[in-house]
Amino acid sequence: MRIEAEPFDYDLPAWRPYASARLATLGAPEPARAALTGRGLPDAAAEHFVRVPERELEEADLPGCGKAAFLGQVWDGFNNTYWLSLADGTVWMRYGQHDEPAHEADQHLGHGAPGGPRRLRGLRLCGVG
Repeated sequence: MRIEAEPFDYDLPAWRPYASARLATLGAPEPARAALTGRGLPDAAAEHFVRVPERELEEADLPGCGKAAFLGQVWDGFNNTYWLSLADGTVWMRYGQHDEPAHEADQHLGHGAPGGPRRLRGLRLCGVG
């Protein structure tokens, strides 16, 4: 039996680099800077990673992570956010609506303090993290 499959109707996201001067000013580790200013990251990847220009590379001090720079967010109803650790170049996700920590019961992934950011296992920027 042959099944006729219809292709998914979605465009590949455009990739664009982050601001090199801003990453240098923040003190991001060199391997992370090279990865983010080369190919960069997608503008929108099926809403799992969405760049927010007005917040891009915004600096924050996250519990368990330390100084970090905003990379993007997930449009999943919780608006979980992705952050670059300025200490070691690893990527962290902060769970919760509009950067507010989620309830402990809503934490299903990662390790760390309830409601705090979690280091994403397996997510690397060209060998960083």
